[in-house]
Amino acid sequence: MRIDGRLYLYFVAVAEELSFTRAAKKLLIAQPWLSAQIRKLESVLGFDLFVRTSRRVELTDQGRLLLPEALRLSQANHAVEAAIQRIRHSREKRLRIGIPPYAEHFEQSSALIERFSKANPSVHIEIEYGWSPLLIKLLRQGSIDLAFTIGALHEPDCEEMTITQTCLFVLGWPDDPLMQQKHVHISDLANRQIAVFPRGLNSDLHDEMYKPLELAGAHLVTIPQWNSHSLWRHLQAGLIWIGFDGKTRRGANSSRELTSRPLVGFANPLTFSLVKDIRSNDTLCKTFWNLALTSDQNLLLDQNNK
Repeated sequence: MRIDGRLYLYFVAVAEELSFTRAAKKLLIAQPWLSAQIRKLESVLGFDLFVRTSRRVELTDQGRLLLPEALRLSQANHAVEAAIQRIRHSREKRLRIGIPPYAEHFEQSSALIERFSKANPSVHIEIEYGWSPLLIKLLRQGSIDLAFTIGALHEPDCEEMTITQTCLFVLGWPDDPLMQQKHVHISDLANRQIAVFPRGLNSDLHDEMYKPLELAGAHLVTIPQWNSHSLWRHLQAGLIWIGFDGKTRRGANSSRELTSRPLVGFANPLTFSLVKDIRSNDTLCKTFWNLALTSDQNLLLDQNNK
């Protein structure tokens, strides 16, 4: 009987957490999809692995018997992945950098990468895109060497360097009364609907950005499929958006253009950072880190805009 080995890894994650929700968060996948994968495994095996109730998840007797072997498979899988990374790294000079989906608003990251590439033309740079929790997980696994993140970081095994800080901006239609002001105070957002990304994508950033708005009386409207098309549809329905820069934006196939105003009233600005694992001894990682440490950020922006 041939079974996709990933299903056993999912089984181990649920067995360790005894919660589909926590396991899905740990694996950075959707909980309904994880539940479907476990059902698929149970169907192929011909027996249930978990007893599910509204209050708890428990292993069945068959699940307990299977778990030790599945654990060994999971550990072997991690060992193989680590070996693959070591082999790849030994064959070529490369630097793997994690970039969040919002990095386009922070030109310092691309300027640093460009400067490093010019100084080290023989080094191949690989970019991994993802939200900060995924990038931190990849960093700990050794799958990437460095990561750019935004917002507060609570990772004791990581070293963080502040690249820049940013305030937030309110984006809405020009005829919106809020957009008639020079700036928008957080208290002005009371009873307004704000389009927000799902908390599961980055819970720390979500809380840092949106909790003050909620406390000020704003209504948070989660956009399940967080992409430009879905977001634009909600903005056309009258919602407003909180962004990282003050650039105007125009939606696809639309003549309407959003305008922006600075959002004031936050206790602290958000921090855009470069992060590395404190255990890393990689030479190229150190070289990039030192470049960022000694670079003048205004100079980086000037070079990037030339």
